[in-house]
Amino acid sequence: MKISFPRWFTTSSLFNMLKAWLGQLAQNNAQAGPVASGPLTDEQVRALTPAQIAALSTDQLNALTALQFGSFSAPQAGAMTATQLPALETADLLALSSAAIRGLSTAQIDALASTQLALLRTAQIAALTTAQLAALPSSDLNSLGSSQFAALSSAQARALTTSQIAALETADLRALSTAALRARGRAQLDARTSAPRAARSTTHIAARAATTISPHSPAD
Repeated sequence: MKISFPRWFTTSSLFNMLKAWLGQLAQNNAQAGPVASGPLTDEQVRALTPAQIAALSTDQLNALTALQFGSFSAPQAGAMTATQLPALETADLLALSSAAIRGLSTAQIDALASTQLALLRTAQIAALTTAQLAALPSSDLNSLGSSQFAALSSAQARALTTSQIAALETADLRALSTAALRARGRAQLDARTSAPRAARSTTHIAARAATTISPHSPAD
């Protein structure tokens, strides 16, 4: 079968049409986002700007590997949106480094679901800033497990608010180290006076007593 083309349809015009089509295709790919052309390499992920991270859809973000999430810098982690964070896959969330966790704002920490907070590694819990901890609602704080509470430092324990301490579950209070409890001070521990005395471990009773002894008092 022989196909006839108009006289104006020359080789040159065909070339120009193809060139224009390829140019439009490249433009569409660029507008579609940084992962439109396929999975990003580790090097490309490290080069993503905070603005590019924030522009990713949840599907595009979850297309990254756990290893790539592990390479996120603090500014990159700090760019994730309140829509992206709750949609993170567990492996990706757990891959975030201590520096990346510290790079999250209090609003981002609040955007995480209670179930996500409950899965954080103890190293990630230990990396939380005092501002991040103090901003947690009591319901989110109570989602943490005993091993996570045991990972809190004295400075982190000191950052817990009176209302947070008052709402702590008994098992979580028991998990706090004696040093962490001493850091709380008498006033903050008084928030727990509503809890049954029998529910407090001897470690915590001793820690509370330690806060009431003056450093200049003679030993008995």
